[in-house]
Amino acid sequence: MKWQRRHKTQHSQVAVNAERRSNQELLQEIEQILETSSAADMDVDRLEMYLDFLQERVPLMENYDVKAEWKKQKSCIRSCLRWSRQNVLKKQM
Repeated sequence: MKWQRRHKTQHSQVAVNAERRSNQELLQEIEQILETSSAADMDVDRLEMYLDFLQERVPLMENYDVKAEWKKQKSCIRSCLRWSRQNVLKKQM
């Protein structure tokens, strides 16, 4: 696993517990660390470990274009709706 290579010193009970948590739990923990810690006492290693877990589980797309993806999805949805309407009309006849 990538996180093990990056965080060899972190291979502890904390890492094992973090690996067992859900993505939502990890995100909540990240949020809590960011909200409650000052820059001086923030556990950056733990944050990086959590982010590595998340990246490994659900990799983020690089160069993600929201508008282009929405355009594709919208086109697909319209096609599905047209197909659905046509089939409903055929069944009604």
